[in-house]
Amino acid sequence: MRPGPGSARGRGVRGEPHRGHRRLAEPICSAAVRLLPLEFGLSAVGLVLVFATVSPVVITVGVVLTGFDTGMLLPTLLTWAVNRLSFDRRGRGTGLWTGVLFLGEFLCPLVLAAVGAGVGGLQGALAVLGVASAVVGLVIALVLGGHDRPLSVTED
Repeated sequence: MRPGPGSARGRGVRGEPHRGHRRLAEPICSAAVRLLPLEFGLSAVGLVLVFATVSPVVITVGVVLTGFDTGMLLPTLLTWAVNRLSFDRRGRGTGLWTGVLFLGEFLCPLVLAAVGAGVGGLQGALAVLGVASAVVGLVIALVLGGHDRPLSVTED
């Protein structure tokens, strides 16, 4: 009996995808690169909404928008970060990325408190973070604008 393309004795051992998988992965990963500016931009909108109002309803909308965009941003950034790693190194790359994410989650409140002390409170610090998020989204859009090649999530 001959092994199939995805079996342990077939192509899957070397990390090569079945032809159909490559075709499906390219548009998704190319779209992921195009999502980054949108995700940073929408996160900026949510943060600025939280900054700009005292209405609980508008603050809730801003928080939900920011949380939704952050939830989309994390897998997009992870895919982007491990894209250039060979298939056998992606586990280590993902672990390193996750460790840096946790370090950032630890440092974020400390940095926001320091920025808040400089700008007059947490609300001002959220405005600074919102503007920074918008700037990062704009820079990514400009840098990746002419380099919209699919990310390789299935190949070495």
